[in-house]
Amino acid sequence: MGLKEQIEQDIKQAMLAKAVDKLSCLRMLKSALQNARIASQQDLSDGEVITVIQKEVKKRKEASALYAQAGQSELQKKEDQDLVWLEPYLPAVMSEVELTGLVEKAKEQIIAEGGALNLGAMMKILVPQVQGRADGAIIKAVVLKTIV
Repeated sequence: MGLKEQIEQDIKQAMLAKAVDKLSCLRMLKSALQNARIASQQDLSDGEVITVIQKEVKKRKEASALYAQAGQSELQKKEDQDLVWLEPYLPAVMSEVELTGLVEKAKEQIIAEGGALNLGAMMKILVPQVQGRADGAIIKAVVLKTIV
């Protein structure tokens, strides 16, 4: 079962359970996926679905931080609860050890090809490999530790 089908199934379960807040969150996600499908003018692959979910998770994290700064604890709790419902759809986060191994392989590949060892070249190789399993900032930090 693909991610889209899983989300549809979870929406039905939330309706049956009368879980209004969860249903609202999942419908928002479904709407974001539909908007992405319309923008791309084709059905979304699981990788594209993960990208959309990551964007929604990022929005919730940013909103939660802003509500915390403003002292809006009720709104912050709602955003945090949305995160609890959205994050299970994301793949498991890659450990730093795994990421370091991929960085070393990418480094060897660039050197073998005779290319310049820089951040851009490393990111070009790594980002497709870790699709959704590591944040770009974390990848960058590990790459910079390796290069320098």
